Amino acid sequence: PKFPGLETHHRVLAAKDEQHGCSVHFVTEELDEGPLVLQAKVPVFETDDVHSLIRRVLEKEHMVFPLAIRWFCEGKLYCNDGTVYFNNKVLERPLQLTIAHKTELV
Repeated sequence: PKFPGLETHHRVLAAKDEQHGCSVHFVTEELDEGPLVLQAKVPVFETDDVHSLIRRVLEKEHMVFPLAIRWFCEGKLYCNDGTVYFNNKVLERPLQLTIAHKTELV
C-alpha cells in the first residue's frame, strides 16, 4: 500500500491521489508490513472529503475481508515462512478484487 498505517484517507486527499483502496495481509509484528493477499481500489473524486472516501473504501473492505477469510478457512490461502500461497501456488503479487470475486461473496 502507498500509505500504510493510520490516517490513510487524509494522506490520500492531501497528496491529491487519483486512487485509494484497501489491502488484506497476513499480520506480522510491524504495522501493515505482513505479506499482501488481496487489494481493492476506488477512485478519488475532486469532490471527495474524508467521510465520502472512507465510505467508499469501507464498501470494498466489506468485500475483501470476508473473501480472504473464506479462502483461508477453505485452505485456498495460507502463508508459510512469509510466503503467501493461493490455490497451492506462490502468490507473486496481491490479488485484485474483480467482478468474478464479487460473485463469490453471494
